[in-house]
Amino acid sequence: RRSIQTKQTMEFDRRIGMKDWEDLTAFLNSAVQELKVGEMISVPDFSLGEVMSAVEIMDPKMDGGFGKTTTPKLEELLERGEILRAPSAAQAIAIMDNILACELTWFSGYALPQTLYTCIYVHQTSLLENRILRAYVKGVMKSASITAAVAAKAQTREDEEFLPLTFDINLFEDTPAEEVIQELLKIEEELGGDSGSPDAPFHAPLLHRLRYRRHYLEAQHALSSKGITGCELAFRSLKGAQEELAQICGYRRGCDAAQLEVPPGAFTFHATRWAPCPAAMQIVPQLNWSETEVAARKHLSDFHKLCELDRHTSLKPLMQFVQLFSERGSTVPARSFLWVLIYCPEEGKFFGNREFRDMVLDSLAETYGAPLYRRIAAGKPAPEDNLSEKAAELRAQQLEIFLDKATTCFWLLLNAMCFNRARFRRKLANIFPELGVWQQIACDIDAEVFEAAKLRPAPGNPAPPEYAKGFVLTSYVYDVVLWAMSTYLFLGCELDLYKGTELPSILWYVDYVLGVRFENYDILFKLEDPDERTDKSSTASRLKAKQRLQSQPLALRSRTKAAPSPFDRFSQEVINLLARAVFRFIAALQKDGVEEVEKEPRYSSLGSRFENRMKPFLHLMRPQFVRYETFVKHSDVSATTSKELLTQAVELFRRCQALMEQAVKFIDNPDELDYLAKLNKVCKANAVSLAVYLRARETPDEGPKHVEYDYSFCGMFPALKLKKTAPKKA
Repeated sequence: RRSIQTKQTMEFDRRIGMKDWEDLTAFLNSAVQELKVGEMISVPDFSLGEVMSAVEIMDPKMDGGFGKTTTPKLEELLERGEILRAPSAAQAIAIMDNILACELTWFSGYALPQTLYTCIYVHQTSLLENRILRAYVKGVMKSASITAAVAAKAQTREDEEFLPLTFDINLFEDTPAEEVIQELLKIEEELGGDSGSPDAPFHAPLLHRLRYRRHYLEAQHALSSKGITGCELAFRSLKGAQEELAQICGYRRGCDAAQLEVPPGAFTFHATRWAPCPAAMQIVPQLNWSETEVAARKHLSDFHKLCELDRHTSLKPLMQFVQLFSERGSTVPARSFLWVLIYCPEEGKFFGNREFRDMVLDSLAETYGAPLYRRIAAGKPAPEDNLSEKAAELRAQQLEIFLDKATTCFWLLLNAMCFNRARFRRKLANIFPELGVWQQIACDIDAEVFEAAKLRPAPGNPAPPEYAKGFVLTSYVYDVVLWAMSTYLFLGCELDLYKGTELPSILWYVDYVLGVRFENYDILFKLEDPDERTDKSSTASRLKAKQRLQSQPLALRSRTKAAPSPFDRFSQEVINLLARAVFRFIAALQKDGVEEVEKEPRYSSLGSRFENRMKPFLHLMRPQFVRYETFVKHSDVSATTSKELLTQAVELFRRCQALMEQAVKFIDNPDELDYLAKLNKVCKANAVSLAVYLRARETPDEGPKHVEYDYSFCGMFPALKLKKTAPKKA
């Protein structure tokens, strides 16, 4: 305990009831050994901003630091003649390409003073005597102002991945985008008609760069000003930008390195101090051209993809579109434009004119809803419903509560998917309490409606006792919950949050969740067995499918017209087979001593760590939360030999590949096919590793000694790479 305490410290002790101070330095020094370089512990009450205030991070994105004591002003450089005011055509091309690299470096998470503002002409375009370059710089600045405005409006970013602050530098915010576009067009026309100039050989590459900038600005302007209605125009403009980028890259590949060097006097590190920043900015390396080319192609591809969004889409296709877009790993500008296109915060509507609540109601009524629910929601019960006017009014009020909660949950899920993958997972964990409340509301309504309705069987179609078991709303919510659970678990794999020895427990839980989801499908949909559509199915399988359909409640069989999409059905089955196969492969490697068996953590226990991983699921009514003891009991493979596990894994990988070959016949959406292609790659990679391991087991001395987990094929599942030498211990 401190021998001397200040008055403030004593008051703090009194308020929190603390008697003694305990030195935690040794504990923290020991605990920090568990963290890798670059990792940071973050909790809700210790935010990134507070960490920055407490610790000198020394990261160029987050920490100010400048190695110069004196910084000349723009006027001083001008007086000393250190500014290139009239660059030649060849120099202008090099400057334009470097500006593009600075722009894409900004998109990667650095601040404007560290990237675009290092270009002298951004601070004073009048310095340029080259009209072509001046028009290009003006287009870049206008694009930057639109990007910053949309990112600030969407708020789907983290401070460390994108900084939209312009630091009071004039980026032509008040100049209409049409005026900048017309200026670029005018310069293009002048270049196209001036064939007798000495710089004529450089006119074509200059034109490609001007057109690229104009097309990109047109697309941004269309999306930011017209919203979802501007997607068609933006789509055409982005196609033109992609064509011009291909020409730019082709030109650079045919040039000497000396021709492409950035001339002195166009960029300066002193410019990082010219913007009125709260702290000095540290110099950062810009992207080289090969990195710029890759980043530019990816950036345009992301914008091209979001322009495919259909404003007339229903809720389920919208959720799937945003989910697949999220998995692309898009930059903040692309995700920001996506969210602004979907949701208009000023009007509180989706796609500019649609009430989100109506979209949820349509999804319920058209996809899963029964006539009874639609009549109750409209306040017009039919005679066969056998409801009094008062009862109908009560049910309508209950459905209002259900729809309000459904609207909240879907809005939160859509918004979370527009963040980066790490923040998406964190937000998803905070959405589970809302989903739990939604489950309770749905269950209460279903129970009361089917009890109070006293439904009469239709003529010629007697209702069996199972009729009252068709809980439509409960199953509808349950499917959303199970999707959220599996997504949350797989995000941990994608973000490399699990150790290799911990992965079997995650895969087991995924298998558990998907198994429950398949059972729920039998309530939600009038399922057709995939084998029933082909001649290859056996009589036994067709009979089994028929029995399953007949076992469903008549209430659902008679009024449910929807079915899971081929993509939903095939993707979920493929994921389930992969989870089981990889689980068995790792379990066999652990039995053979190639992979370590999970050990007790230093500061915790296996049970507490397992349950902490699944902690968000405690807020849900269903499925039942699995305790660690239950997991150990049901995942025990001690009675199974490693050879048997490997044999089972071989069969599961084979079934998985056969299922994906069948899926191609039913799916034609490119994004969905690309999603399955990634799963197919990791499946084939693991099947090859498994075949290699089976041969290596015949000579144990020369077999693998270590396994590495490679997530480059697919973020959801690792490809197991077997190594003959174990890694050296630190």
